[in-house]
Amino acid sequence: MGGPAGESGLGTTRSRVLNVSAIVATDPAIAMQFLDKALQLAGDDELARMAALNNRAHLLGQIGNVDGAVRLIEEAIEIAASTGYRHREAALRNHLADLHHVAGRVSEADRTMTDAVAMFADIDAGEWEPELWFLSKW
Repeated sequence: MGGPAGESGLGTTRSRVLNVSAIVATDPAIAMQFLDKALQLAGDDELARMAALNNRAHLLGQIGNVDGAVRLIEEAIEIAASTGYRHREAALRNHLADLHHVAGRVSEADRTMTDAVAMFADIDAGEWEPELWFLSKW
């Protein structure tokens, strides 16, 4: 992002604040506005972008746009895979499995969940960074 020194870091911080605000928002329309702005402010920051995509996908899934949610999660997975964030990729694959399950795509859900679990099992515990992720009950 252009502009004065530190502007990129400020945009990332604002993106993260908006992400958290969207998580706790009770009105889906307001949450979506927060996430749209979070994506915009994330710029080139892969972590902020993945978080915003994941949260936007979660919200889309909640309001019934599962296919839109899947597209966003797939974009986030591509970012995670290309940047080497393996634990985030595994968590995103887990979210993708949840979305396939909601859509009734059982074989896709099972395959994707198996991939996520295998990836989690292969990650060294020293690579983990604590974060807030959504869990779904099947």
